[in-house]
Amino acid sequence: MIISHKYRFIFIKTRKTAGTSFEMALGDQCGPQDIITRISMADEKIRRQISSRGAQNYRLPIGTYTGSDWKNLLTKGRFKRFENHDTAEKIVQFIPKELWDGYFKFCFERNPWDKMVSHYYWKKDVYKLTDFKEYLERGEKGEITGFAETIHSRDQYLLKGQVAVDKIFKFEEMDAALAELTERLGLEEPLKMPEYKAKGQYRAEKKSYRELLTPEEANWIREQFKWEIEQLCYTF
Repeated sequence: MIISHKYRFIFIKTRKTAGTSFEMALGDQCGPQDIITRISMADEKIRRQISSRGAQNYRLPIGTYTGSDWKNLLTKGRFKRFENHDTAEKIVQFIPKELWDGYFKFCFERNPWDKMVSHYYWKKDVYKLTDFKEYLERGEKGEITGFAETIHSRDQYLLKGQVAVDKIFKFEEMDAALAELTERLGLEEPLKMPEYKAKGQYRAEKKSYRELLTPEEANWIREQFKWEIEQLCYTF
């Protein structure tokens, strides 16, 4: 997640939409006062090599602390902070209303069938999954980290059931999105994705999701992502 005061935008980072790679590209042009949240240690190491900026200014002011926040700080050394995949609901609580209303807010979405296949390959070796069917079965039981969050990524950019961002860009139209954002935000340099693709190594098979999913699996995803399919006109 990035909040840029330099360019007056808020980027909400959804799951499995090349968010980390995009964040590296966008963060490189941010200013010293902008908020850039932390990513994994491995990705942060790469970001420090290819970008002029890493995670910064993500801790929330002491004045926002509740009793449980103080307990976490005193017992676990955990500061209250903005996180990588924070929701619009959280962000709007901790920034001035004029910033939320005045900044350009955006995120990315992805074809849901392709998104779930991508998440499957990311988790396949970790959970020793034999196939996509097992992934769905174990995911529904709550046994796979990030499964439910990936299905409900829309909750990150909805407020009370309504879209809270100014634009949802499509992962599949990344080049057009980069060009539009360069112009809309008034960036000093054209926005370009880095050669490094975070988590790209996990998907060894490059087959289309159409080849990998059974009709039953495809229908399961269709039911879970009815909202995205309708709003963004995705098709199998």
